[in-house]
Amino acid sequence: MRYLVHFKCLRCGWLWSVASEQVVDTVDSVVRNGCPRDCGLPGQILLVGHESIEESSMLMMLAQGYGGFCRF
Repeated sequence: MRYLVHFKCLRCGWLWSVASEQVVDTVDSVVRNGCPRDCGLPGQILLVGHESIEESSMLMMLAQGYGGFCRF
């Protein structure tokens, strides 16, 4: 099952989403790496939410520009 996990940087306010199969591993990775805007504060990330999505729905949402940063 795929998830779209939503994050917010507490320093610059940037919102982004990451497509993932493992929510916990994704959260750990994002907190370690910090904001994709390189504002320099690893660990200052807020998990805003997550949702289960089907592959076709996810690709359609990403194609429409959903989120600021996505990876597979």
